[in-house]
Amino acid sequence: CVGEFWTRMCAAHVPGWQNQGMEEWGVRFGKGLQLVNILRDIPKDLRIGRCYLPVMQPDRLLEPGNFPEFRGVYQHWLRVAVNYLDAAWEYTMQIPGNQRRLRLACVWPIWIGQKTIARLRTGNPLDPANRIKITRGEVYAIMAKSVMNCRSDRALTKEFQRLRSASV
Repeated sequence: CVGEFWTRMCAAHVPGWQNQGMEEWGVRFGKGLQLVNILRDIPKDLRIGRCYLPVMQPDRLLEPGNFPEFRGVYQHWLRVAVNYLDAAWEYTMQIPGNQRRLRLACVWPIWIGQKTIARLRTGNPLDPANRIKITRGEVYAIMAKSVMNCRSDRALTKEFQRLRSASV
């Protein structure tokens, strides 16, 4: 599992790394990012014969107009992704503040994932003509804001909570 591997690597090489509970959070971190990608890429995956969500008739998802009947299942998985990203945040906040690059390597995908989830809640994810994603400018804004606040748990958590509230 990526989360376990990443955690063990960090524990072996980062001074002050506390591994207590980190592997479990790391597993959930990886699952959260993967689930966001799955939820965003449904049309693309269906067109190559793949469906990663537990639905009885995945071929029905090829028609964007069928989204209303799928919405409940989809909303459930968005909530699961948000919960996984909450665990990812707990993981990130355990990284020592002096490990700036490592923290940023965790903050960026979490914040990007949260913004993506917020977008997925408002659009039709089955419509292949309108792929739901955040803009490059939004990614750059996330990077800039996080770099400025990287060493402040309080500032990072404030932004995390702001993004999270938009994704639930």
